[in-house]
Amino acid sequence: MVRIRGNPEALAKNVAENLKKNLEKLLNDSLNTALEIVEDKRERTIKELLESLRDEYSRLEESYRSLKARLDLELRSRVSEKKSRLIDQVIEVVLKRLKDRKKEEWYGNFMEEIFNKLAKESKETGELVIEVSEDDRELAKTLIEKFNDSGARLTLSDNPAEITGGVIARNEDSTLIIDYSLDLFVKENETLLRSIASKTLFEKS
Repeated sequence: MVRIRGNPEALAKNVAENLKKNLEKLLNDSLNTALEIVEDKRERTIKELLESLRDEYSRLEESYRSLKARLDLELRSRVSEKKSRLIDQVIEVVLKRLKDRKKEEWYGNFMEEIFNKLAKESKETGELVIEVSEDDRELAKTLIEKFNDSGARLTLSDNPAEITGGVIARNEDSTLIIDYSLDLFVKENETLLRSIASKTLFEKS
């Protein structure tokens, strides 16, 4: 016959309580572990997301800088082209105004000075063929006659020169060409003229 000492009910109750405590501890430990895993994963996810956003921001910022630089360059190019066209128009106006003022006294004096130089040149190098614009031919004839009477050797070309004004002279075989045209004067001073036009048109006083 088996004899059980003590109170069986109390013993069973104690065992049950111990088991309950162990289960609660196991559950809490498992829950804490699970929360730690979730928190760690959440932090990694957030970190990865932030890194991804930073990378995307960097790419967008680089794209923006590249686009801005391209647009700035295109804008400067268009502005430069527009300015250049306007300056070209100013130089055309300069030539036109010079041509319009050829009937004034300054132009007659200018042409006489040129013919005086050519007359001296012809006495040293030989006959020079004179080319002028169509509207300067009568003036050229008068000046040629004047200087030839003093021993110069100047001849008016049958073909008018396509110039705004002034004179182009050459010897018979064209090995010597002397260009006193207004067009060449403007061309040689184009840098200065463009600078003056640019300041006048685009720089504020």
